[in-house]
Amino acid sequence: MNRTVIALGFFDGVHRGHGALLEMTVRRARELDAVPAAFTFDRPPKEVVTGRPVGLINTSEDRRDLMQRLYGIRQVIIAPFDNAMMTMPWQEFIDRLLVGTYGAVHLVAGHDYHFGHRNQGDPQKLQTRCRELGIGCDIIPQVTLDGITVSSTYIRTLVESGQMERAAEFLGHRHCLTRAVAHGCRFGRTIGIPTVNLTPPDHEAVHAQCHEPPRSRNRSRKGHQGNVLRPSGRR
Repeated sequence: MNRTVIALGFFDGVHRGHGALLEMTVRRARELDAVPAAFTFDRPPKEVVTGRPVGLINTSEDRRDLMQRLYGIRQVIIAPFDNAMMTMPWQEFIDRLLVGTYGAVHLVAGHDYHFGHRNQGDPQKLQTRCRELGIGCDIIPQVTLDGITVSSTYIRTLVESGQMERAAEFLGHRHCLTRAVAHGCRFGRTIGIPTVNLTPPDHEAVHAQCHEPPRSRNRSRKGHQGNVLRPSGRR
């Protein structure tokens, strides 16, 4: 089993606040000669608990790509948030899952991270349990920009209202969306402006006026005021 330093969170958007956490994870992994990893879920826990869709900035695949490409996270664990996960006691989440299954020797979490059944686990309990287990733990304070806390909720409002440049400032990168290219009516070709047809995933935040001309699949694709559209190549 690999020794891992694991960042904990949902990481929607993989924004600057997440970046502070992921950078610490990579730093600790170097110090401990361990693998920098991140643990997240395939869907928002709130969506499962309430039964109501939650708008997201990225798909789980895009979150994985951003964490690996921008921050050097080598292992991204995307666990299903099902009934077993929802009802798991917070101690078991640390002991059996993170340490026992994924080999954690150090954990990194944000100041507002909650986990376990009914969100009973919190940063203080995480630090205490890590000390008892003889492993390290860092809690990252909130990150602010222009006096505003960097958060996924705030960034979603920026994306949905089309404030893409400001969203990019808080994200630390351009908003990206990876989808399979679909065939359209080919009308753009008749007026000399060929386009790419990408259907946004259900419940993913994207501005309504997001369009762009096609380019090579291997290049970053700039969309409306800062979206990056990344065709997956799947049809």
